Amino acid sequence: MPIRKDKGRASKSGPGSAAKAEAGIPGMKPTREISAFEEDLVRLKFERDVLNVFIEHARLNNGPHLRQFLEDMEKTILCRLLERFKGSQRTTAKYLGMKYTTLNEKVRKHHIGFFKHPVGLSEESKLAAGSTDL
Repeated sequence: MPIRKDKGRASKSGPGSAAKAEAGIPGMKPTREISAFEEDLVRLKFERDVLNVFIEHARLNNGPHLRQFLEDMEKTILCRLLERFKGSQRTTAKYLGMKYTTLNEKVRKHHIGFFKHPVGLSEESKLAAGSTDL
């Protein structure tokens, strides 16, 4: 295995090495560390936003159906992330911290297909893919 020098110390490079792990996920920028106060503030804003989305979902669907809301959110998140990573389920699974097979099961469960862009996010996407099960 080749040896490379980084800042005066030798390290191994090759498949599965720490150098590969440090590379991170394509398209992701490193983030700065945040304080506990900032973390709490972000969490509170996120909780408020999710609650507002749930209330709007309940209003549009004639009542609060938590299970349906969570499934809709899961599908939306998966579609957006798959779009961000150009349909790569392996990269998306790594980003979410789940196994590839688990993500693949969720993609099949939600009937998410890809033609360069995710199909299944909206009714327009179904029409563009030629689906007749509207």
